[in-house]
Amino acid sequence: MIQESAKSKKIVKNAKKYDKSKKWSYEAEKDNFKSNTNKCNKFVYDILTESGASPGLPNGNPIKKFFGYGSPPTASQWADPNYDIPGWDVVSSPKAGDVVAVSANFSDATGHVGIMISGTQSIGASHYTVRITNFGTSSYNLSEYPGNNGYVYRRYVGN
Repeated sequence: MIQESAKSKKIVKNAKKYDKSKKWSYEAEKDNFKSNTNKCNKFVYDILTESGASPGLPNGNPIKKFFGYGSPPTASQWADPNYDIPGWDVVSSPKAGDVVAVSANFSDATGHVGIMISGTQSIGASHYTVRITNFGTSSYNLSEYPGNNGYVYRRYVGN
């Protein structure tokens, strides 16, 4: 079994403390994310940043990004193994503390992204609440994401 790093443990601990939270729900407003928007990528960004493993803010207006006001990586960016997220390497199998993502062709989302809390469970922001599921390991979940290319896992390696 692969030993969890201190950073991975911190990511898992911080993510789990928000289980059942509605702060990232579809209806909620969270920082620069308006109500009635999906916030799974915002949840992942917030947890990683709180844990000292920020993926950066690669999206948005170039001038705003220069001043640190970009937007977090989208679910589809996390799910694209060719997209570079500094400090995060694509890996073939998940462990606790890894980010898991899948792309999809939704009208209001580019896919879904969460944080693995074990080898078989993840936590992420769903429509109504943050919750623990088997997203990231169950092939059943993939059927809910049209146009996906399977799960992509990323592990923090530092900046």
